[in-house]
Amino acid sequence: MAGLLWRGVCWALFCVLAFIVLYLLAIPILGLLPAHRHWKPPTQGEVTVWLITNGVHASLVFPANALGVDWFAWLPPQQTLARTRGKAIPANFDHVSFGWGDRRFFLNTPRWRDLKVSTALWAASGLDATLMHVEYLPEPIAADDAVPFQLSRAQYVQLAAYVQSAFAPDAAGRPQQIAEHSYGDFDVFFEARGHYNLFFTCNEWVRRALSDIGVRVPLWSPLDRPLFWQLRAGDARG
Repeated sequence: MAGLLWRGVCWALFCVLAFIVLYLLAIPILGLLPAHRHWKPPTQGEVTVWLITNGVHASLVFPANALGVDWFAWLPPQQTLARTRGKAIPANFDHVSFGWGDRRFFLNTPRWRDLKVSTALWAASGLDATLMHVEYLPEPIAADDAVPFQLSRAQYVQLAAYVQSAFAPDAAGRPQQIAEHSYGDFDVFFEARGHYNLFFTCNEWVRRALSDIGVRVPLWSPLDRPLFWQLRAGDARG
């Protein structure tokens, strides 16, 4: 009996280790393999969208109002903490960033030094709800962590619809704000649809958004860097 139990434990450990190894191998392999390999940005794109990252978490940045999509009307900047502190949104804050992710991770990790193992494991489990992090900001500056790319009208409208569909609305169909939770004066959290897990991360949410409109992306991207590799590779062909 003891022998059977020991073999069972060894087999379970082997399966866990094999899963970890395969998962870690899949990240660079699938990150280097492109979807929409032949994508090129339109020569006369109608709107500029940005892919940005804080080093771990990728987000999409849109103009506040372009091609009939008015983000300020849908998500008024007056919902930010700046309102309660008597601050106005600066005139050059004419863009909005969107990042989807695990609820507990977002709310309990305002800085990376605040990250706890328990928070990371809970996020990976896929049991928690999700939030959308919305930030009002000036147009980014091109850098290693910020890449602009052009989209056609049809692509942009479809991408905006993807982002809007990720919000979990209230009974009246309005985005549900998480009151008094933010990282600063000009950002807000909203209830979102879906569940974060090891296979569908914040970065994979961005990857699918871009893949749906035909932009060059990795085949899978739980991390942020492969998104930038593939986007730059496609943009270089433009």
